[in-house]
Amino acid sequence: MVDPERCTGALCLALTIFDGQFLTLQNAAVLIRPDAVAGEHFELFGSQYPGGKAINRAAFTDPPVDSNGNPLRQGNLPRNGLRAFGAAQWDLAIHRNFPIHETVNLQFRAEMFNVLNHPNFGPPVADH
Repeated sequence: MVDPERCTGALCLALTIFDGQFLTLQNAAVLIRPDAVAGEHFELFGSQYPGGKAINRAAFTDPPVDSNGNPLRQGNLPRNGLRAFGAAQWDLAIHRNFPIHETVNLQFRAEMFNVLNHPNFGPPVADH
């Protein structure tokens, strides 16, 4: 499963995965969660993935279906069972007040946003 300790120092959002095979059943939109494959890690790590991480598609499989191809149940992957990739942004602000008169100050201010230029990847969408 996902180790929540990897989210320290960064914002981690809950992520729910749905099985794309069952998006419509009898002309109604449905969201069916997949089954988790035992022994497979949900995340892959390495330099070949954008941001160094990816969702392991082999860790998920379709839930059982009836003779018509309709799922018999929700998969065993819990709702919010995964954590989205972390988000980090450092903002920096420096200011100094220069007194000109008893009631008048001149303020010098410098602000920088996302100082380290760190990319923040959004959660995965559909079957990409």
